[in-house]
Amino acid sequence: MKRAIGSKRAAQLRQAATNSIGLTEGLTAAKIELRTLLEQYGLFSRQLEEIMMQVEALLAQIPVTFLDNLIRRVNWMLEYRRTIPRFIQRQRLENTSSKQFS
Repeated sequence: MKRAIGSKRAAQLRQAATNSIGLTEGLTAAKIELRTLLEQYGLFSRQLEEIMMQVEALLAQIPVTFLDNLIRRVNWMLEYRRTIPRFIQRQRLENTSSKQFS
């Protein structure tokens, strides 16, 4: 039967791990990667903010009546799109029922 590692051996392993190149180099690399990712996030955030300001400026140039009409037309098209399948289904039902009685 194997025995568990003793506290003396555990202390030796811990000391060896603290002096390990992999531990310190990995930590340094992780810090560099994290810093790089945060810088990229900041850059993307600034770019997004600039783009949104340009979009807002362009939207401000569009007359409100045009936007209102556009929204109404889009809503109408969405509603129309929902009614077409119902209409087709109704037509099919009418056609099949009229054929049964012929």
